[in-house]
Amino acid sequence: LAGRQPQKNCYSRFVKRYEDSLNSRYLNALDLVRYKADSRASYIQRFKIIGNKIEECNITMQNIYNIDEKGSIIDQI
Repeated sequence: LAGRQPQKNCYSRFVKRYEDSLNSRYLNALDLVRYKADSRASYIQRFKIIGNKIEECNITMQNIYNIDEKGSIIDQI
């Protein structure tokens, strides 16, 4: 359209320049999903499921660990 290739950061500059008037259906839907997943009801449901599984498998408190996605117990082995 302009007769030349777009520069490296032209898209991000465009979005930054017009961020008040742009609307992303994808991002709005994603925000809604995150909002619903972060609700009190979803946390209660998750902990009930975890609690039931702990009871079902007879897991004792001394065998419950908290490891996030970056965590590791390799040094404990």
